[in-house]
Amino acid sequence: MATLLRSPRSAAMEKRRLVDPTEQLSWSVDVVSVVPKQIVNKRETAIAGATLGKWACCGFPDGYFYVWQMKTSNLNEPLEASNQAVKFYLPNFAMVDNNGEQIDTAAPLMALSPSQGDSESVQLYILHTLSGEMTMIKVPHRDVSSPSLSASTTTRSPTKVTAHIAEDYDLQDGETFDTLTCEGQLVVVGTSRGTLLLIKYVSIPSGLHPQKIEANKSGILDRFFGKRSPTEDESNGDQTPHVLPLSDTNFLSVSTSAGIVQWNVEEKLSGGQYAIFHPSVRLDSFAKALASESWQLTKILQATLTGDHEAFHAIVQGQAEGEIRLFWVVFDVNGAMIQAHWLSRFAMPDQVEVLGLVACENGTAYAAFTLNETVVLMILVNDGNFIQELDLPPRHAPGLFPGMMKQDMATHGCFLIATTGIALRTRYLATGSQPTKRPRLKESEGKIRSLSSTQTLVSHLRSHFWQVYQNQGVDRPLPPSLRQNDPNMEQAVINFAVELQQKGVASSYKVALDWHHGYIKTIQDCGIYRCLPTRAKWNLFAIGQELHAFGAIAETLLRKYKHHDLGWVETLSPHDLGQWLLSIQESQEEAGWSNSVIWNDILESSLSALWIFQEDMAGPMYDITSDYGPIGWISQASMQKMLHRQIGTWKKNPATAPHSTVELVVKTAFRSFYGSWKETGSESSKEEFASIQVRSIPLLRSSSEGMDEKAFELCIQYQFFNGICEIALAHERKADNQFFSLDPLFEKIQGRDLLNDMTFPEFVLQWHADKKLYGHVLNYGVKCISDLNLILDRNDELRQYKWISCIRQKYYEQATQSFLENAEVTKGIENIEWNLNFAKLSNKLVHSQNQSVLHRQGEIERTLEIVEAQKILCECMDNDTLLPSVKLIEVAIEKLNEARSIEEQVEIAVVALTLCTTLTDQAAIWENKVKVWTEILLLNGALWSEWARGGFGNDLEYVRGEILDNTVFGLILKECRKDSNMARVAYGRDMETEVIDRVNGEENRESFTRLLRAVAAPTQTGTGESLMVSAF
Repeated sequence: MATLLRSPRSAAMEKRRLVDPTEQLSWSVDVVSVVPKQIVNKRETAIAGATLGKWACCGFPDGYFYVWQMKTSNLNEPLEASNQAVKFYLPNFAMVDNNGEQIDTAAPLMALSPSQGDSESVQLYILHTLSGEMTMIKVPHRDVSSPSLSASTTTRSPTKVTAHIAEDYDLQDGETFDTLTCEGQLVVVGTSRGTLLLIKYVSIPSGLHPQKIEANKSGILDRFFGKRSPTEDESNGDQTPHVLPLSDTNFLSVSTSAGIVQWNVEEKLSGGQYAIFHPSVRLDSFAKALASESWQLTKILQATLTGDHEAFHAIVQGQAEGEIRLFWVVFDVNGAMIQAHWLSRFAMPDQVEVLGLVACENGTAYAAFTLNETVVLMILVNDGNFIQELDLPPRHAPGLFPGMMKQDMATHGCFLIATTGIALRTRYLATGSQPTKRPRLKESEGKIRSLSSTQTLVSHLRSHFWQVYQNQGVDRPLPPSLRQNDPNMEQAVINFAVELQQKGVASSYKVALDWHHGYIKTIQDCGIYRCLPTRAKWNLFAIGQELHAFGAIAETLLRKYKHHDLGWVETLSPHDLGQWLLSIQESQEEAGWSNSVIWNDILESSLSALWIFQEDMAGPMYDITSDYGPIGWISQASMQKMLHRQIGTWKKNPATAPHSTVELVVKTAFRSFYGSWKETGSESSKEEFASIQVRSIPLLRSSSEGMDEKAFELCIQYQFFNGICEIALAHERKADNQFFSLDPLFEKIQGRDLLNDMTFPEFVLQWHADKKLYGHVLNYGVKCISDLNLILDRNDELRQYKWISCIRQKYYEQATQSFLENAEVTKGIENIEWNLNFAKLSNKLVHSQNQSVLHRQGEIERTLEIVEAQKILCECMDNDTLLPSVKLIEVAIEKLNEARSIEEQVEIAVVALTLCTTLTDQAAIWENKVKVWTEILLLNGALWSEWARGGFGNDLEYVRGEILDNTVFGLILKECRKDSNMARVAYGRDMETEVIDRVNGEENRESFTRLLRAVAAPTQTGTGESLMVSAF
């Protein structure tokens, strides 16, 4: 739906959102930072990199290394490239000479670790993978934050130590240093032959001290770790250990050859150079763990621990069906495989580079790959055990900085730096899923919360926030209490946000806004925010929204109306703004709206700020992806009372309502009352929401020309079906009817009407049926056939049009039945005939022409004969209903005697006999055809008597011809012989006696019988002496 108000910052935000989540693509990719300007021109040549919290570093082939602090910004904040980076030149790690020629060497390894005893510094480790030269440089925060050092090497002398660990460790032929891992003060190096080295930095005397990690010689595992030599398979296979730190003193070593070993590092003396190592074998061989699988592990490419340290993810190469494949596997720390996924997209694993692998606290994990100059991002969704993938836009992310993919601090996504110099926040948004694993506390559980614990957390939050706020740019460590998964954390976060809100004053409203934004940024950067449930995020958003509305009112009063002595600004508070607005409204109402212009102005400015804030901030700043959340300040009783009263005031005096303000008030009222209803689910809140819909939409439509579009969108958004139908019907014959078409809404709108619980299709059909717009019902019914069938069966007036739906669906048998039902109940002989004719046609279109269909066809034709007869016989009578055949025969007999001409008599007689064919009872057919033939003979009764008395001797042929040509009997007799359908009612010997008894009795019976037989006999048998020959 189009937004009623749009912030000028929206366009800039859209440019920074590279991938927008849709129903088909549940990914979002946002630009949140850029690399320092010194790196921009050489960014595509980066050979190594690392991250630690806000710290980042990268190295280049020319031997220059850069360290800086990343500054991330949400989409609502300006994006600025930092000038603050420290540059070091280390020629021994260069990959090109002074002439730019390539040197036969390999890219170094880089890692960052916190500086011991100095929270504002970081230690950079750089390791030459071939020579074993290692350099450690201590980088203080002051060097990074000094603008004078931004473009050149720091002028201060940094703490820098170098060691050649290859000299202290006897390298084997071809052995290289392949891994470098830092966790706190734990620094571990791994070689291609499976050896692990602990690197210890000692400040006095300053130096790096490597020590081979192996079992204590006196330990019982000495025979396994000290004297064990690798098997032939292990020597030929991948032996590189991947170090997964559990703490400063514990880590897992995972390798294809040695399985999983947990090492505990015990220092002999605090701060000493050497340590004792205690190994614990978790899994001695991956072959055992994969014994039941159809593939074999050949190489581990990358691995990372889950947040709970209970399992680890790994991207591995494996052999299956004679080919090398790429797999994403998850093992628990004891070596039991939890799941494995074949990454079938990569048909040639040797050409794929794994750029990074990170596991998030909510159980998901991200991996990045590059293939054919395309960066492919994948996520393993823990709950569903499935993988989703995304190709990053090649224009913005043709590649990634090596070693610089990490978990995002603000969301449960991943943070990575593209070779274009932009830093991306990328995440998968599962439909309907919560972005956190922390369960929301039930009400019963909430009762046992410790008030003192919550207050303690608030005090720690308060202390941490003010330290960060007052020393921006300094990476302050998070207190340990705030790192724990404390059930009181959610309430503590909200409590301190409210505390900051209540500190705001109207004269310094910008300060209150800055505090709130700074607080949200602080808890995002330290990882607290991403662990909050969605409800808590909505609560924080509501606080920020109320603060922005408060700021808009304060600015309007202080700048635009500063010379008006209203006394309003003195009572303005950033907390419970709804109550303040209600009190001002009540005072204005009592004063007869003496300051209505000012009131409308502050109302518009506050509500405009409210909606602009939601558009700009809900997703970018508060990470809210759903459309609606729990009750915020706009759903409080005081706010609702103010909105309700304002709408009522404008309905009484529409001329006083500025259309832009009306639009904002109606939109806010919908959101407010909808929020109350969704939160409480009570009947009263539902009725209030329905009432505000009915009252608001007409007001909005009448406030200004062109408001129907806004009203229509609002009705769709909040599923006000009555408003949708009214507005669509009003624009049906206008040029803009396509915008207001209901057709696309049948699939789009899935909810039910608020009051009658109808679905949208049901409501649309019923609404138009109630207005007797049956054509609309049938046309819209094409979109919802089942609903149409229900209303056709339920509505008597509408049911007569059921045949239209049946024919559209090619259900010709049902259409025939509908026509026949209409013929039974409809009034007017023309309408009856119309239905019967179409029933006859549709019945012929029935696919299966079985006996039943054929029988029905005969019934239809029979009824049509009755209709036609009634039209002839009753043209001057009331033709509302179809008369029975017997009744019509009686009418025909009456009209037969009244007819003036022989032609008219013949026509009526034929009609009467045809009606006899429509009877189904044989006795009735017999009785009525005898009656009709009797009346036919009586029409020329005098002639028949004369002929019977006078005899006819040799003139029989002449008399017979006269009778056939000039009497009704003769003419009808000839008609019956022409039409085979009249055979059943034609005159014959079977009715001779009955007819003669009724016509002539006993007078001249013999002569009359002979004459009648002669006339009725076929032409070729009608000779003078054959009077007794039967006519049949």
